[in-house]
Amino acid sequence: MIGVGVVVETTGWPAASKRDLSQVKRTVLEKVGLDWHGRFLPRHFNTSAENKYGYAQRTRGYKRRKIKNVGHSRPLVYTGTMEREATKHAVVRTSSNTARVTMRARALNFAGKAKRKGASYPDMRMELTAITTQEIKALATKGEQLAVKTMSKIRRTRRKGK
Repeated sequence: MIGVGVVVETTGWPAASKRDLSQVKRTVLEKVGLDWHGRFLPRHFNTSAENKYGYAQRTRGYKRRKIKNVGHSRPLVYTGTMEREATKHAVVRTSSNTARVTMRARALNFAGKAKRKGASYPDMRMELTAITTQEIKALATKGEQLAVKTMSKIRRTRRKGK
């Protein structure tokens, strides 16, 4: 799970009800989740990602086979199926305080079979969702900007009593 904190001061927004603020939080969390998926997830498949995100070391034999069979050494990519599936579509589910980004990436399911057989296999789920402190700061900044922008659009209309 990725923890990104966004703090928005709500004083000074007298027109905002509790319901409005909850809706703003959900909207912001959804957009931040989609931003992570569109902007930061594709970076996990670049050659510089191994050092940046701290991926587990692959064996020399695996690296040799990969270059021989598919002609590249990009991390988390063998045939490209998982990369295409993971970056193609995401579903963001939000609650009042969290966002969960769900991607379809069937190739991540291989780790369970390998662990049962006793083989060492890197935790590709953790590698795929790893995030740097710079990315956390960028997402938090984006979230705060979106929150202020969304809250400024709130217009409460009140019915006058007779």
